[in-house]
Amino acid sequence: MKFNVSDKRLTLREANTLVEGLTPGETRCFLGGPDAYMKTVYTEAHNHLVVPVIKFAMERIKAEESNGKLNVMTAPPGCGKTHTFCYDLLWRIFSEMMKYRKDPNMIIVFTSPDTAVNQEVLENINMVINWAKRDSVVRNKIFNTWNLDLSSAVDHPSKLAGTGSEILVCTPKMIAEDGPGKDVFELRCNESFLAAIVSDEAHRGLGCPSSERYHTDVGWLTQTYNATWFHGLRNHNAFLWIGLTGTPTMSQKSDDKFYNVISDGMTKSSWKNGFVDVLDSGDYTLKEIVEKVFLDITKTNTINKHMFSLLSVADINKEILEVYETYLKQTAMFRCGMNGANGNSSRWGTAEDVQKYWDKLSKEYYGKEFTYVQPWDKKKVTLIMLPGKCAICLHENKSAEDNKGVFELMNSPHSGYDALAVFQIGTVGVNIKNLRYIGIIPEVSNLGDVENSPVQLLGRLARCPFVWPGNAWSIPVSQIKNHELKEIAIHLAINITTKKVTARTSSLIESAYVIFLKGHVELKGAYTYLSELVNDAQRCLLAYEDAKERDEFYRQFKKEHCEIHPEGIPNSGIPVCEQNEKELHSDLSDEEFSNYWKGCLEVDHEDGDHDNNDLKNLITKCSNSHHFKTMINEDYKTRYPLLKKD
Repeated sequence: MKFNVSDKRLTLREANTLVEGLTPGETRCFLGGPDAYMKTVYTEAHNHLVVPVIKFAMERIKAEESNGKLNVMTAPPGCGKTHTFCYDLLWRIFSEMMKYRKDPNMIIVFTSPDTAVNQEVLENINMVINWAKRDSVVRNKIFNTWNLDLSSAVDHPSKLAGTGSEILVCTPKMIAEDGPGKDVFELRCNESFLAAIVSDEAHRGLGCPSSERYHTDVGWLTQTYNATWFHGLRNHNAFLWIGLTGTPTMSQKSDDKFYNVISDGMTKSSWKNGFVDVLDSGDYTLKEIVEKVFLDITKTNTINKHMFSLLSVADINKEILEVYETYLKQTAMFRCGMNGANGNSSRWGTAEDVQKYWDKLSKEYYGKEFTYVQPWDKKKVTLIMLPGKCAICLHENKSAEDNKGVFELMNSPHSGYDALAVFQIGTVGVNIKNLRYIGIIPEVSNLGDVENSPVQLLGRLARCPFVWPGNAWSIPVSQIKNHELKEIAIHLAINITTKKVTARTSSLIESAYVIFLKGHVELKGAYTYLSELVNDAQRCLLAYEDAKERDEFYRQFKKEHCEIHPEGIPNSGIPVCEQNEKELHSDLSDEEFSNYWKGCLEVDHEDGDHDNNDLKNLITKCSNSHHFKTMINEDYKTRYPLLKKD
């Protein structure tokens, strides 16, 4: 994102608009939550996620029936789909359905094959509901305006009451396959209106309608696949069935019998992405891949602590300093092979093999010194490596109680775990916020050359703690007065947002990497990109401070009344422009009107030269008179000299 920063001195209003324009556009959430983070979504998420769904909902409402299809929306990892659903889209759907049905008995379902995602969504929705019970405005909106009888969101069909407005968060399997979950769900749907099913990760189990298409949709030939999840959810005949995925299958993109694409323009923008290094691929062994990743992560974490120690003693923005501290620890994830027959290691190496070799390297390198050349001053410093541990997340072997616990070990700055080895768990639907590196041990291939799975795997890297332009990063960094500290802040930001991949040579990985690169800035351009954003912010703030200073100066000489209009009533001292306005607002007290009116008065440079601050040249005018004079004399063309950049 490149901003247009004017080289001319600006009015206070213009300068304020310029500063506000540094931050990407946001749209107020339909409902929101108890803090500022929950009250808005980025405008691009609103346009590509919210607007298409509501447009589609209105079409179905007009037709008064479901279209019987999975209606697909492209939503890449990290684009904010969970946030948008929990604080905006869910409640818009409820609102539109209530207008249509005028019956509070309805169910909305959110499905994801990943229990960790479901747990997060469930917690977020229940937080909103509990907040609504305490906040009278929101409570009125939910309970009175929409007549939604919401007590809580639940994680199993058996917990649905069968009355009121209910939310179910579960896996597709729970309501699609034969079992107690499906049976009780069907019972509840007979008692209530199934308003919507929103399916996250819609390519998994929902992207292929038959075994005949498994080859082109998934990449393999199979006779055992019978699309149980897809047809199970489809047969529930939800009024709206929405699918969210970053990697739509061939069928989802082209089969209009079972699918309907309602939005495919959502991408991750560079202003909220990390920086991607070149793909490192070759005929690597397990040990070579693990050692490459190990040395990078261990050295990076040591360097990050060093840079942070230099920043932490400086007087810089507290909030951004906290973000830096939270993400100092960078982590890696290894995609491994599965155990072979009789418990033997696979051809490529298992998660246990990776963990064993990581532990060996940790003992070998613990306390070793290495030289770091500081990029901001080219000085050499000696640092000491203090490696962390490698966790495992398999169905049968986990380093914590459950998947969520394992991911928390990774995200925690103080857990002591720097790496994670997985087979299938962890490759989709996982939010490891500090993930820097993916090492891919097996040679990735499939018969159909379908790159969805490797794209999903690389998508685990699509997390960035910063929104680069605006108050979240570029403005606070631009305000650091010490040049060296400003440089350190830029380099540390690059370090904690760089994304790397090392893998065995694979055409699928190569093509997936090209897809992953979209919307990212390459690592080689990171410093230039961030430096330009900081410089733009600095110039915008300079223009704002300049305009603010001039505005405050003019205020000192602003009179109580317009100086150019005659009296409205003889000997009253009140100009006709003020008198006319006062008659229109007779409900205001004299004091109230005077306060409002003074805010409408402006100081005009009579000769059009804003550098001529001679008191005889400063005339107080009502805004209409000032603006008319500016236009008729074309003062706006020459009013400001070039901004000095010193």
